[in-house]
Amino acid sequence: MQRWPVRLVAGVGSVAALIAFSACQPRHDAQPAPQRTAIDTALQAWLYPRPPAAVPGAPAPAPLDSVTPVRVPRGRRTFVASRLHDLFFAPDWDSTSHAPMPAVVAFGRRPAVYACAYCHMPDGAGRPENAAIAGLPAEYITRQVHDIRSHARRSAVECTYVPVDYRVTVAGAVNDQELAVASR
Repeated sequence: MQRWPVRLVAGVGSVAALIAFSACQPRHDAQPAPQRTAIDTALQAWLYPRPPAAVPGAPAPAPLDSVTPVRVPRGRRTFVASRLHDLFFAPDWDSTSHAPMPAVVAFGRRPAVYACAYCHMPDGAGRPENAAIAGLPAEYITRQVHDIRSHARRSAVECTYVPVDYRVTVAGAVNDQELAVASR
């Protein structure tokens, strides 16, 4: 029950990021899509929302705050908003709830290995749009990353979708030593 506020904040943040940064547009390498029914189209719009259309004349969004601390309810740790949106930093609101994270899981490696825990969470529970990987065998995780890298594992929907694009980027850039450390 104590973890609920953290998961709620993480879920709300990931949904907001999903809406703000993802757009389902056809991939250049995709085959023509089969004719979709109204239900298929509505389901895809729900699973892969497009960002709201820009309002002409509306002010640009404010830059992320790098000064004001953000805290979850009953939380002990604080982070600034700019860190919460940094792909090379996994905010760990409660480090007592899981084993210590290896550096590649917590911080990734610039320029293309994003922090694993940014999407999959420090405890491995995942976000709504990412897999829960806690407790999975290291061999399974390694195989999945290799399959993503070789394109043997692909998204169910052939479109540009930020979480999938990040997954492909990381799978292509992570080295075998980092993967072995992260998958334990």
